[in-house]
Amino acid sequence: MYLSPSENIKPEKVISKIFSNTNKAIYSIYKKDDSYIVIPSFSSLEKNKDAIKAINYRYSISQWTYEKFLEANK
Repeated sequence: MYLSPSENIKPEKVISKIFSNTNKAIYSIYKKDDSYIVIPSFSSLEKNKDAIKAINYRYSISQWTYEKFLEANK
């Protein structure tokens, strides 16, 4: 599945989250057909960099999951 948006397409939503250990996640969410593409970006303390790289990937979610994600990050 093609999960990369064109450079001229802006995200539908960008959500930033800072965790208690100062790690930061930014989720750029793009609409694609009947689903959404989530492109996360993580920054962390130096000791966590390898673990963070392992989960730094793109994925597709449904409309229902998108709505629940927005509810959880209000």
